[in-house]
Amino acid sequence: MKSGILRTYPKPKQRRPIPTAPVEEFKIPMNAPLVLGCGTIDGRKGTDLFIQVAYRVLADFGKDSQKTDQKLESPHFIWLGAG
Repeated sequence: MKSGILRTYPKPKQRRPIPTAPVEEFKIPMNAPLVLGCGTIDGRKGTDLFIQVAYRVLADFGKDSQKTDQKLESPHFIWLGAG
């Protein structure tokens, strides 16, 4: 590889099934929107913003879900990382 350009491409690997353990453990419906954040819990990673966004999205979701005939799954927010 020169200058970040691949001259030959690796063969695609066989895809592994998507792990479902976290979804099953937390009883998250498979069709629910999932928002992930990751990193150590400190000011640089924006955990405070992640929580604010989650709060606002969930508050607005409650209002918007009453306006539609479709059954919408509530979004789920998960932070991955150590504190």
